[in-house]
Amino acid sequence: MIVSNPPQLPTSDGSSPHDFGGFDGREVLEKIIIDAPKHLNNNGVVFLLVFDFLSVNKTYGDKESLFDLFRKYGFKPSIINYATHIIRKDGKTFESIAKIQQLYPKFSFTKNRNGDLTHKIYIVKAEKVS
Repeated sequence: MIVSNPPQLPTSDGSSPHDFGGFDGREVLEKIIIDAPKHLNNNGVVFLLVFDFLSVNKTYGDKESLFDLFRKYGFKPSIINYATHIIRKDGKTFESIAKIQQLYPKFSFTKNRNGDLTHKIYIVKAEKVS
């Protein structure tokens, strides 16, 4: 089993290693998905915490969805849970909004009833099938 809450904000400078997911936010996620088959037995499982704007099960930018990438490497992915995340105005996600919108133009942040911007955080389970 692999369990990860990887860094996944698109940043260009890497100034916050905890958040730095590479240029498009998916660099660490993609490495985990691509390398996972080497570290799992048959029927092994990957659990990832993933921000919705990174094209989890839909494509919001130029890259294939993370679900399509999982399938390419022999996994059956599913979303097993999610939470709505309020974007703090003093947080790294807020600082990255313009870049997120540039990289993932088909994604739209939502607003809650208080007017705060939000997005979903998914727990993805991917079972190794081949």
